[in-house]
Amino acid sequence: MVVNAHGCAVILPQLLKHQMPVIVELVSNGASKEGRVVLAIPLLENFSWLLGVEFDSPGNFWEVDHPPADWPVCGTLAK
Repeated sequence: MVVNAHGCAVILPQLLKHQMPVIVELVSNGASKEGRVVLAIPLLENFSWLLGVEFDSPGNFWEVDHPPADWPVCGTLAK
């Protein structure tokens, strides 16, 4: 999985439609954030998918202690 201030990339066993609304939930604390599927790349001959999710509002949802400088909203904690 890849994370940033604007969303994430996850691997799932099924394809989700482009622009499909999703909710990402952090297992560590139960926080959730709404977003949508913006990218789908087939992996392993269509048995799994790399999906790009863009959040409805960017922020440090991932609670990264020292986010990179290119996270323009690194001072906020959006949940």
